[in-house]
Amino acid sequence: MFLDLDQFKVVNDTCGHAAGDQLLKQTSTLLNETLGASGLLARLGGDEFGVLLENCDANSAIGIAERLRLAVQELRFIWNGCAFNISASVGVVHVAEANTMEETLRSADMACYMAKEKGRNRVQVHHPSDAELVERVGEMAWVQRIRNGLDEERFCLFAQEIRSLNKDEPDRSCIELLLRLHDEDGKLVQPSSFIPAAERYGLMPLIDRWVVRNAFAMLAARLNSSEPTQLSSCAINLSGTTFGDDDFIDYVRQQFDLYRIPPGMICFEITETSAIANLSNAKRFIQALKKLGCRFSLDDFGTGMSSFSYLKHLPVDYIKIDGSFVTEMLNSKVDRTMVESIVHIARVMGKHTVAEFVESNEMLQALREIGVDYAQGYAIGKPAPFETMYPLLADADREVA
Repeated sequence: MFLDLDQFKVVNDTCGHAAGDQLLKQTSTLLNETLGASGLLARLGGDEFGVLLENCDANSAIGIAERLRLAVQELRFIWNGCAFNISASVGVVHVAEANTMEETLRSADMACYMAKEKGRNRVQVHHPSDAELVERVGEMAWVQRIRNGLDEERFCLFAQEIRSLNKDEPDRSCIELLLRLHDEDGKLVQPSSFIPAAERYGLMPLIDRWVVRNAFAMLAARLNSSEPTQLSSCAINLSGTTFGDDDFIDYVRQQFDLYRIPPGMICFEITETSAIANLSNAKRFIQALKKLGCRFSLDDFGTGMSSFSYLKHLPVDYIKIDGSFVTEMLNSKVDRTMVESIVHIARVMGKHTVAEFVESNEMLQALREIGVDYAQGYAIGKPAPFETMYPLLADADREVA
C-alpha cells in the first residue's frame, strides 16, 4: 500500500522544514507501532510511505489500511503552540505475479491519488477494471509523452479560417491556431487525447508558452517575407491554468519584443468555463494583455449556468457561440433563440459574435439573418497545417523546382 500524508505541505510551508521533519518522525513511529508484526513499513520519499503485507487476503489488507488511517487521523501534531489535524490517503493493491514491480507501484500510487481526489483521509483499493483508475493511469502515461513531445518538437500548429459574414466588411484573413501532436510513430494526435492530462498535471502553462512562441515565430517569418501574408487576425487558445501564472504576461511581452508582431493581430481565446472558474484572475489577466494591444475571445459561450451575468465582468472583444447551439439551430427553435439572444446581448455590449461548427450553407444563411458577425467550421474551411495554408515564398519556390 501507498500512504501519503494530506497536510504535510501545510505544516512544511507554515512552520518550516524542521516542523515537517518532526511530523515525519512522529508519523513513522506511530505507523510502525500500529502495524506491528503485520507487515513491513518503509518511507519512500517526501511524505510517502509504503507498506508490504505478506500472505494477507484483501479483507485483512483493507482492515490494516483502515487501522493505519485512523491512527494518523488521531495524531494531533503540535509545533510552537500551533496544532494540526493530520490525515492520510491510502492506496491498496494486490501484488499479482503477472505484474512487474513498476506496474504494482504505479497501481498503488494511482489508488492513493484517487483517495486524494475523492476527498482525502480514506482508503482506495485498486481494481484493474476500475474505469476511473484506468483513465488516471492513461493520463499519467501522457505526462511523459507530452514532455517528450515538447523536447523533441513534435507539437505543431494547424490553422482554421474564421470568415466575416458582413458583405460590406473589407476582405480580411482571420484564423484560429489549433494545437496538434505527432506521436512517436508520426501519427497525428488530437488535443482531446492529451489536453486533460496536461491540465490535471499542470503542464498547460508549458504548452501555452510553446504555442505563443511558435505562433509568433511563424507569423513573423511571413510578415517579414518578400511577399508578406495578408493575415490580419490570429486567434490563440490559452488554458485556464495560465490565468494564475504571473510570469506568463511578461513572457508574452518578451515574445512581442522579440518577434515584433503587431499586438492588434493577436486574439487570445479562453473558454467560458475556465474564465468563470477563475473570474478575478481571468479579468486581471485579460486587462493586462489588452493593455499591450491584444484582443480576447470568449470560447464555448452559453455552456455556463449564468453566462450573461458573468459576461459583463469580462472585458472580451468577441463571443464564440458554443457549437452545440449552432449545429441544432436549423432544427430547434430553442437553439436558434439562444443564438439570437447571445447576438442581441453581444451587440448591446459592443462585442462581436463568432459561430462555431458551421457545417452547411443553410447554417451560414441563417447566421447572416440572425446577425452573427463571423463563422467558423467545415462550411468555411477545415483545419490544415499552418505552413500549408500560408507557405513561405522560399518554400513555395522549392516545391515548384
